[in-house]
Amino acid sequence: MTVANGLTLLRGLLLAPTVWAVLADRLPLAFALLVIAAGTDVLDGLAARRFHRETQLGKWLDPFMDKLFYVGLLAALAHVGRISWTAFGLFLAPQAGIAIGAVVFWGQRQRFGARWPGKMAASLTAGATALVLLTDWGVWVLWGAIATQFIAGVSYLQVRARERRLPEEGPQATGASPCEDA
Repeated sequence: MTVANGLTLLRGLLLAPTVWAVLADRLPLAFALLVIAAGTDVLDGLAARRFHRETQLGKWLDPFMDKLFYVGLLAALAHVGRISWTAFGLFLAPQAGIAIGAVVFWGQRQRFGARWPGKMAASLTAGATALVLLTDWGVWVLWGAIATQFIAGVSYLQVRARERRLPEEGPQATGASPCEDA
């Protein structure tokens, strides 16, 4: 196992204690665990590139763990009333679309990597979730992050539509997972 994949798996293992901390009303602990999880998200990609150890497993595992972590954490926050179930559902919608798209693209052997709208949406989601844990007004920032999730989703759809109009050039295969960061 590579260092990068180990860091990604660590992020997945941090989900249960983070959700527990939210449910137990230990929000400072949940915040600390979120910071560690976000750190693993930054470090796993850096480690893979730095040591030239990018793997197909890592290209799929990293975005999967990102989505799993935030879906689980936001569900816990909705359960305890820190965010509304509507906010959770609206966050979940583009994530479900990305998951379905990943399966379709994988079946067609097509891939595309993360683009800046997806990276921005992921960063805003991390920051907004931290603010929800720390403040009562963090939910307003979360609404902005949810909006960027939809913008990123539309951006990915536009890229796919452009690629379909230019079949002679083929899809942009970057080797990244089709479900990365949106």
